[in-house]
Amino acid sequence: LDVLFNILVATTCLYLSDRVWTRLGRRTPFILASWITMAVCLAVIPLATSLWALVPLVVLWYAFVDVGATLQSLQMEVVPPA
Repeated sequence: LDVLFNILVATTCLYLSDRVWTRLGRRTPFILASWITMAVCLAVIPLATSLWALVPLVVLWYAFVDVGATLQSLQMEVVPPA
């Protein structure tokens, strides 16, 4: 499931982050949306009482981990090549 989200979600967000411009910057909205949603999912996952409640939370968490993939491109831009 994570590999599928890497291919579908992360590549789409990385593509969009190069073409979107906001007051906060190009990648910051993606990172903020990712971290906030991941924090909410991680806070709610222990409270899930059934498998039907747990699975969508985990899938949503995995999807937003890959939305935050735009942070990796920021790390690569800051570190100069050898």
